[in-house]
Amino acid sequence: MSAAIRPRTSTKRTSDELRPMSMEWGGLSRVDGSARFAFGATSAVASVSGPIEVRLNVELPSKATLEVNVRPLIGLSATPEKHYAKQVRDVFEQILILSQHPRTLVQLVVQALSPISTSQWNRPSYSTTPDGSVVHSSKRAADVANPTLIAAMLNAASLAFLNASSISMKGTLCAVAVGKTRSSSPSTRSSVDDSGLVLDPTEGEFEDGWGVFAFAFGQAFGSGNTAGSELVWVDCVGLGDGTSYPAAVSLAQKGANDIARYFREELRRAERVETTKPTTMDV
Repeated sequence: MSAAIRPRTSTKRTSDELRPMSMEWGGLSRVDGSARFAFGATSAVASVSGPIEVRLNVELPSKATLEVNVRPLIGLSATPEKHYAKQVRDVFEQILILSQHPRTLVQLVVQALSPISTSQWNRPSYSTTPDGSVVHSSKRAADVANPTLIAAMLNAASLAFLNASSISMKGTLCAVAVGKTRSSSPSTRSSVDDSGLVLDPTEGEFEDGWGVFAFAFGQAFGSGNTAGSELVWVDCVGLGDGTSYPAAVSLAQKGANDIARYFREELRRAERVETTKPTTMDV
C-alpha cells in the first residue's frame, strides 16, 4: 500500500519528496573515516576509528566491539543521546561484519548539528483510545524526538564507514523518516486520501506519529548476483495501525531508494575529482 502523492504548498514539495540532500566526504583529522549528511538544514556529522586496541573489560573474543557515542548540538550527552547511541549501535551491528576483527574496538562518534529534540516538548500530547475519544498523555523522549535528525545521523554514519573502508559491510545503509500529520489540524496539502503521511517531515508534520526506517542496499540483500534492499530497522510512534504502517514502509522505501541513488552519484563525483587531482609526478 502506498500513500498518495500530495503537494505540500508550504514547502513546494510533494508528500513523497525529500528535502535537498547534501553530504561531505571525509575532512576530519585523526580518524579513519568521516562524513556529513543533511536533509535541508537538518544535519549530522560522523567519524569512525578502528579497528583499534580495545580495553580488556569490553573485549569480545569472536568479534570487534562497536562503541557508539552521540553528541548533542549544545551541552553534554544525556539520556536522549544515550538512547540514540543504542539505536545506532543496534542498526550497525546488523550491517558491519565485526567478526573479521575479533578482540578489537570500532569507535563511531555522531555529532548532531541540529537539536536532538523538537519544540514539541512544550506542546500538549494526546492519544486516541479504542472508543475514539482523545485523552491527554504523558510525553516520552521518543515521542518528541527529531526523526529526520535520527535518519540524518544514520546516513552520516553509513557514509563515514564507507569513507573509512576499514570495516567490511554487508551493504550500504540508507535511513529516512516518515511523519503523520494530525487529522484535525489544517492541512497544507491537497490529497485524495486522509492518510496524512509525508516523507522527510519538517517540524509540525509528525504531530500524529512518525517513524524512522533504515534500509540496507547490497548483494547480500538481493537474489543471486542482483543487488537488493531490505528493511533492517524501524523505530516508530503512532504508526501501529494496520493502514498507516504498510503505507509508511512503502513511502520510506521510495525515499531510501532516492537516498541510495544520491549516495552513488555523489561518491562517483568524488571519485572523479580524486582521479583528476595532479600527483607529485605531475607537478
